[in-house]
Amino acid sequence: MDKKNVQNRLAENTFGKKYQIIDITEKMRAEILILILLWQMVS
Repeated sequence: MDKKNVQNRLAENTFGKKYQIIDITEKMRAEILILILLWQMVS
């Protein structure tokens, strides 16, 4: 493992975590929108 590989791994890890968090919030937002739509249809 040379320095470049280590730096690439670190970058991948930090970016991966950021994208995972964004992905989770996007999914939650979509689920909340679906719940709101269902709620409006029921009431």
